[in-house]
Amino acid sequence: MSVAVKNNNPGCIRSGKGFAKYATLEEGYIALNSLLYRRYDRMTLKEMFQIYAPSGDGNNPSKYAKDVLNYLRSKGYKIDFSTRLDFSDPDFRAAMTMAISEEESGKVLGGEALALQAAKSYNPQTDSGKRYSATESRRKKYSSVCSGVAGSSFSI
Repeated sequence: MSVAVKNNNPGCIRSGKGFAKYATLEEGYIALNSLLYRRYDRMTLKEMFQIYAPSGDGNNPSKYAKDVLNYLRSKGYKIDFSTRLDFSDPDFRAAMTMAISEEESGKVLGGEALALQAAKSYNPQTDSGKRYSATESRRKKYSSVCSGVAGSSFSI
């Protein structure tokens, strides 16, 4: 059984010396939504995955970013490696959490409907987690970003 499945942690989020454990898979997806918004908002895929999946942990950040890019493009997102990511959009966050889950466990744990439900239930304004001051400075610096599919939002 993979770490992601065993810990209800579709993003294999680390906590302390190990991996975070969540009571439900939905809680794991909500935690991943929070992390994406607070830590990686307005970064590029390349910047994000050098931090999220560093080579020092045995990952290949370039391959990870490429796999996620291909997943997002398959869902209709018109982005590239230099696009600043907008994690305030719940549809985009859902697509990203699905891409990460697939990369970490080989599938979208719990299915696309659960990932989308978690993204829509996460509200950055009421997030009780630690706020990263870098999030707000990145949002001000990179106010113009591409966040969605041209002409429509992501749907199941």
